[in-house]
Amino acid sequence: DRTAVRSILRPSAYFGLISMSTFLSYEVPVLILQREVGPFVVVAFTVMRTIFSMCRQFLNAPTQAMGAEITRLFGREEWRELTAVYNYSERLIFSLIPTVNLSVLIISPVLLTIWLHKPALFAVFPYVLMAAISMTLSAKEHKFQFQFSTNTHEELARIMFFSYVTLAIITIPMVQWQGMLGFLYSWLAI
Repeated sequence: DRTAVRSILRPSAYFGLISMSTFLSYEVPVLILQREVGPFVVVAFTVMRTIFSMCRQFLNAPTQAMGAEITRLFGREEWRELTAVYNYSERLIFSLIPTVNLSVLIISPVLLTIWLHKPALFAVFPYVLMAAISMTLSAKEHKFQFQFSTNTHEELARIMFFSYVTLAIITIPMVQWQGMLGFLYSWLAI
């Protein structure tokens, strides 16, 4: 039955838009930074992004672990229990987000010295902006998990895709104007 197949596969196709959003928000900026401001800025940016990605991965682990339970509760239409999972998990994750990110911000100079032997890669203002971006992304990723686990991500996929297309478009003039900070301002705004 083609209609049934289409209705089953269509929501999954939106994961393609989400994957493209990841490419647009992580890889395209690196290409733009490389072209517009050069390799040193790309290295500094990717190291900074990697450090804060570790924060997000740490915070994302409990969120991912709840995925099966969210799906089960949604499928059984156990709304009270699903709401409880949402509320308690949000309290936990949202209390950890600033703690983890600000801790990493504070130890970043030491981490760069020990890990890469390059303390010169640390600059306060870009790292503060990246910490703010990381906090925002951590909150976003936690909220998105509920939509992914309940297969109600179609509108989210469209919003993400077009937001990151917009980010890619505004990144070029912002990077030309402000360098890496131009991209960080744009990313935080989007």
